[in-house]
Amino acid sequence: EGGKDFTENKWDGKNVLLFGSEGFGLNKNTLANSDFIFKISINKQMESLNIANSVAIVCHHINKVITNKKNWLYHFFGIF
Repeated sequence: EGGKDFTENKWDGKNVLLFGSEGFGLNKNTLANSDFIFKISINKQMESLNIANSVAIVCHHINKVITNKKNWLYHFFGIF
């Protein structure tokens, strides 16, 4: 349960991604101090996605969005 769908974000600049657990999500304090809150839209017949699947889906999408960058990990996280 979150804000807008993560695919609606431009994903430019530097970002930090925080993923919550399946059952409890993120701490209320963490959410209150976040600039943006996104959700992954899933089939209503599914309760949730596990954390590994969630990270894979989001990173794959971000990789597609910033294809004009030679190394998206460097662009996104500042690492090689």
